[in-house]
Amino acid sequence: MSRWASCDCCLRADTLDGVTAAEAFETFARAWNTDDGDQRLQLLAASCVPDAVFASPQGQTAGINALSVSISEFRRAFPAAVVTFGRADEHGSFARIAWATHWNNGKPALTGEDFAQLAADGRIELLVSFDGAPSASQ
Repeated sequence: MSRWASCDCCLRADTLDGVTAAEAFETFARAWNTDDGDQRLQLLAASCVPDAVFASPQGQTAGINALSVSISEFRRAFPAAVVTFGRADEHGSFARIAWATHWNNGKPALTGEDFAQLAADGRIELLVSFDGAPSASQ
């Protein structure tokens, strides 16, 4: 029996080895795009350790419960928004991934890049998010 709770997500339910960064971010994206709070919390638990830390220009959040509340507020404010992620680039226990928030209201998408530290089981334990592209060197 797998240690992962049964939820309709992309985890490999037949293994105790954990998830790949690609699987963690696919599940994480689904958490950002669902309006169902219970499903969102299951998806966050599948993709992040319980006490994961999330830092972005909008602030810092600790724990998947607090992140779920934050995502819920985002979903209420921007109900048509869809968050997408590119392909995760892994380096040991670290990953980076490009993302985009598509507002679906005629406004250009907001893009950025996330840097993550992954737990031994592949789930996200620290995620640092940056909006936009880095500034060019001068």
